[in-house]
Amino acid sequence: MALLFGIYPGGVSGDDTGGLAVGPPDDPERITAALDELQGRPDRPFLVRAYLAFTDATRPGTHHPTAAPAGAARYAARGRRLDLVAQYQSRSGDVAGYCAWLRELVDQYGEMTATLQVTEEPNVTGNPALDGDCPEVAEAIVRGVSAVKARARERGLDHLRAGFNTTPLFGPATSFVAGLTERGGPAFVRDLDYAGLDFFPDVFRPVAPAGLAEAVAGLLRHHREAVLDRPAWARCRSTSPSTAGRRARTAPPPGRPRWSAPSSVPPPPSRPN
Repeated sequence: MALLFGIYPGGVSGDDTGGLAVGPPDDPERITAALDELQGRPDRPFLVRAYLAFTDATRPGTHHPTAAPAGAARYAARGRRLDLVAQYQSRSGDVAGYCAWLRELVDQYGEMTATLQVTEEPNVTGNPALDGDCPEVAEAIVRGVSAVKARARERGLDHLRAGFNTTPLFGPATSFVAGLTERGGPAFVRDLDYAGLDFFPDVFRPVAPAGLAEAVAGLLRHHREAVLDRPAWARCRSTSPSTAGRRARTAPPPGRPRWSAPSSVPPPPSRPN
């Protein structure tokens, strides 16, 4: 399948202490010009990543603006679409409220959004800026993905994909995705369009240019073979209504993303945000 590229164009970013690094205010005109240049010809597929968060103070039935970059909808032009990250920052574990908010995001942003990511780095604990530090995050993923897909089907938004991401997973943590599929069962697997991998080669640990490609390929292969190709995932796929009567497959079905293919090169770590 073809690769689809995109970028986060905001100035605010997570740092290596769990906080936020900020700089000069965003300049929408310069951002738009840079996006136009990166995209090339109009209508060439290109994603613009944007973030917003559900907290215990979020009010239903209101406009939900993107936090970073602000006003991200303006950048969904010339054929570009949003890669929208819906963070789960509920300290009370309000999964029902989060799912209701997700449905409102589909109403508000669905037409201009290609991918709606449910939670941000939910496997990471000990960092309050990331969703793994909030209670009931696994339930928020399982119910949230299905809430997004159900609302998208109601609105006829067949292009809208729903998924989640993790940082690189090693050792016992490789069971994280399988745990979600066991929790959600075939219905969750049917609704899940992708399981993203959030990593930043050569950012927090130097990687020699000659070894960068091998390090990236090795980490992607590890993610597929050790994280995604696990028995629980296969069992749910074999009993899903979309695969009933067929041999279980650990690879995603046609039309869904496929993860590139271990390497002896130690993979670079993820950033904390």
